[in-house]
Amino acid sequence: EEQSQDIDAVRAAMEDQKSQVLLANSLRNTVGATDAAIAGTEDYITVLQKQVSVTDDELRPALSRLVAATGSIAGGQELLSTALNVSAASGADLATSVGAIIKASAGQFKGLKTLVPGLSNVTIKSKNYGKALEEVNKQTAGAASKRAQTLEYRLKGLNIAYGEILETLGYALLPVIEKFADVITTKVLPQLEAWIAANKDKLAASLDTILTKLPALIIQVFDLFDYIQRNLETIKVLGALLVSTFAAAKVYAGVIALSS
Repeated sequence: EEQSQDIDAVRAAMEDQKSQVLLANSLRNTVGATDAAIAGTEDYITVLQKQVSVTDDELRPALSRLVAATGSIAGGQELLSTALNVSAASGADLATSVGAIIKASAGQFKGLKTLVPGLSNVTIKSKNYGKALEEVNKQTAGAASKRAQTLEYRLKGLNIAYGEILETLGYALLPVIEKFADVITTKVLPQLEAWIAANKDKLAASLDTILTKLPALIIQVFDLFDYIQRNLETIKVLGALLVSTFAAAKVYAGVIALSS
């Protein structure tokens, strides 16, 4: 059980590490974020995750998309708050809410209207994105925080907290795993490659021999089974004769033993 927990911890840490790396790369590429800005963003996500009981693995890609759409980390964070409220109020997942908001910024309001039915048709017809956000924020304000207070999301929050503990344990084990991977990469695989390179002709010849002889062997096996099938009754009679002969020999030996 402890070994299974260690495996889960390492897996959780690897997934979290990948999620962090992808967000950091996206922020550098889209807005030229510095290491300090990226670290600050991670702190923001850590706090937000606890506040709304939504995993950081969901928050990071959502923020990445919104930063790319707005061109700034601050703008992305502001829209992420909106997307979380829309998600909570509508029951849609966070990715769907983010997608609807991004499409609305391009003048496509259908998805956002589906998630927030109270969005006025007048605003939609005007294609006024700023006005639409004002209405959406007003109608969904506080939804994510209220949802986090429900029993369902309090339990999700506990599960997230447990996951964070696993990730902490996993991060402690990652150096050991990385060292093992380095040994495999730098020592084991090169030796294996060298051995295969030196013996590839012999391996190929052996395999060719096996493949050459295998069909004949299979044919012989099938011939044997065919012979047994065709002579099954004879084999049965022969078996019975052998058993009878063996029994008669035992009786004869017994009679000789008694007479002497």
